Amino acid sequence: MKKKKLKNHYVDRYYKFISRIKGWEVMQLNEGWLYYDSPYRCYATKIKPSDLPEDYMNYWDGNKQNYLKTSGVVDIVYQPVINNHVFRDDSLYISYTNKIKYKIKDERLDKSERFTKWIDVEEKDYNNCERIWGGEIIEFLLMAEKYSGYDISSIKEQMWNKMLLLKKYEPETYNSQVKDRETFDSWFNLERFDYKNKK
Repeated sequence: MKKKKLKNHYVDRYYKFISRIKGWEVMQLNEGWLYYDSPYRCYATKIKPSDLPEDYMNYWDGNKQNYLKTSGVVDIVYQPVINNHVFRDDSLYISYTNKIKYKIKDERLDKSERFTKWIDVEEKDYNNCERIWGGEIIEFLLMAEKYSGYDISSIKEQMWNKMLLLKKYEPETYNSQVKDRETFDSWFNLERFDYKNKK
C-alpha cells in the first residue's frame, strides 16, 4: 500500500451554534476525513485522525479541532504579550522549512498595551508559518523538543522573563497562577498532557 504523504496541519471537528436553547454542538467535518488547513485554502483529504503518527499534536483553537505536526520543526519564534493573564494572547510562529526572518517592530511597556517585544515577521515567512496560541504553547514546545530535537531553552527563558514582567505589572495574576520559578518549571513536563486523546 502506498504510504500517504502527510501535511503539517489538519482540521477535524468544529463547534457550531445551533440555537439559544441547544447552544453549541460538536460537528464532524467530511464524515471523519480530515481537512488540510493551509495558509491559502482548506480542502478535504483521504486521511483520518487514526492515520496520523504520534508526533501530531491534537488541540482545539477557537471552534476547530486541529492536528499540528511537531516533527520537522526548523524554527520557532515566540511572541509574548503582557496582560492580566499568563499565556492567552501569546503565540508561536512555527516554520518547517527555514529560519524565520523578523524584526523587533516595537518595544513598549505602558498601561494599556504591555509587550515585551512586538514581532514583525517578513511577509513571505509569515505566509509559510503555522501559528499556535495560548495554553497550547507549552505542549507544542515539549513535543517539538521530543520529535524535532528542537532546543526550547531560549524560548523557555523568554517565557520566564515575561513572567517576571507579569510579577511586576500584574502581581495578582502572577501570585495566583505562577507563584515562583519552581511552579513555572513544573509546567514543562509532557506527562501533564497524557490525559488528552491524541486521536
